[in-house]
Amino acid sequence: MSTSQGDKECLSGLRELTIHDCPCLVLSYPLPPSALTSHFSIKGIPTYPTMKIKYGKLSITSDELIMLDDKILAFHNLRGIEFLFIKDCRNLVSISSGRLKKLIDLKDLHITGCPNFTMTSGLVLPSPSSLSIQSCAISGSWLTEMLSHVRSLESLKLHDCPQIKFLSFSQPAAIEGERSLGSAATHSDSDEQLLKIPSNIIHSLRELVISNCPDLEFGGEEGALRGYTSLESIKVQSCPKLIPLLVSGKMEVGSLPPSLRSLDIDMDPELSTVWDLKLQELEQGVNQVPPPPPSLDTLCITNLTDKVQSRLLSFLPTITTLVISASPELTSLQLGYSKALEELIIVDCESLASVEGFGSLTNLRSLTVYDSPSLPRCFEILSQQQGASEILSRLDNLQIGDGSILTVSLCKQLTSLASISFWPARSKRGATMMGLTEEQERALQLLTSLEYLIFWHLPNLLSLPANLASLTSLKWLHIGDCPRITRLPKMGLPLSLTQLYVSGCSEELHMQCRMAATEKLAVRIDGELVDIIN
Repeated sequence: MSTSQGDKECLSGLRELTIHDCPCLVLSYPLPPSALTSHFSIKGIPTYPTMKIKYGKLSITSDELIMLDDKILAFHNLRGIEFLFIKDCRNLVSISSGRLKKLIDLKDLHITGCPNFTMTSGLVLPSPSSLSIQSCAISGSWLTEMLSHVRSLESLKLHDCPQIKFLSFSQPAAIEGERSLGSAATHSDSDEQLLKIPSNIIHSLRELVISNCPDLEFGGEEGALRGYTSLESIKVQSCPKLIPLLVSGKMEVGSLPPSLRSLDIDMDPELSTVWDLKLQELEQGVNQVPPPPPSLDTLCITNLTDKVQSRLLSFLPTITTLVISASPELTSLQLGYSKALEELIIVDCESLASVEGFGSLTNLRSLTVYDSPSLPRCFEILSQQQGASEILSRLDNLQIGDGSILTVSLCKQLTSLASISFWPARSKRGATMMGLTEEQERALQLLTSLEYLIFWHLPNLLSLPANLASLTSLKWLHIGDCPRITRLPKMGLPLSLTQLYVSGCSEELHMQCRMAATEKLAVRIDGELVDIIN
């Protein structure tokens, strides 16, 4: 395929292009050939990466690509691209400086799995709202420079960036002028390793995620985040040296952004020790601690321990969503202080056997429990306690990984339950559910108020509940990524069912579902509405 004028004119109106597995094909011009190309897929061509464009999203993958420039990409034909994913380009070193400016509609930029991507020269972006960098070798100074040119960044995510060793935050001009140069001067010999979040995104940044950066050290001043008045979500995981960012020497949790709504933290031993010490001082009246931001309503914690949990939750009584996951040492959970809770999620807490204070959760409406083998017995006992049974009777939504929690005594109390999802979304063990036992099937039939039933990402599930037809209130059934299910129940579907969604399942199941479509039952298979067979 040459660069002759005739070829260019022929391709100038091209809207869709697919070239797969053509090892002898030689391309002598960048792709895509037209600004009108909205669907584009290239793979298996020498010297070109695997590339795909669909619905405004461009993804690029390559084991050989070293430099991404205008010999590969026709940047001037990509002005409609909103999402750019550069992933698993293990030899990629840099992107042609200035070329990305032509992607004037770019909203999200993701660079993932590019361990040699160093990008020593400046990279000027248009103005994306989201930037995610994972497993790359970029320097702190380069990222600082790049962010200084972005006008209104809303989301910044860093994961496994070993060349960034220090982190600090610029402050609003009024505050910055009152302070010394602080840590920026301290690390003057390590400027390449210092990421300083520039002041131009102070009022736009809404989400900050930093994970798996064990050597990243916070080098700023206490209360560094106070001026970030738009920051709503902070996630810090596996970054033990960032403790001062979360807990200052004075335990000034009130120094967190006043706009903060969600805090996601890993209670590693270092952070756990600091929190426990400061909360003990609070109990003893040693410190007068300002309350957390009143906007804070979601708390997600991993590696929570018995030693910390009670004091920590007592300090955060207004949270409405609590997520506790990957906490193998946690044996007991005290929820008596968390009376505002509306949603409780417990995942992968293998030793957790006791939940205290459940009867005080009068606002609880949603419960998620799986990969915690002792909790089914715990909730069976709770269902027989009057205070707790009243809370269970108000639950609207239940998400579980398998049927182990479905006991007759529990389901008798779930008199208002409208939705149940078999969906181990956060599971580290993988989905193991193969089906329901006879007792679990009997328990399921007691959920007479059930309207929504979901089976999602269950690769080992062999069959649907045999007595599905007896769920007389069921309106919506979704079966997704369950490839081993080959048929609908012999007893059929509930007469009340109005929506059936099936995706990523076997062709045998798809065929049965097509035949089930009627004027009263709308069936969608892989997103497509099935025509009614007369």
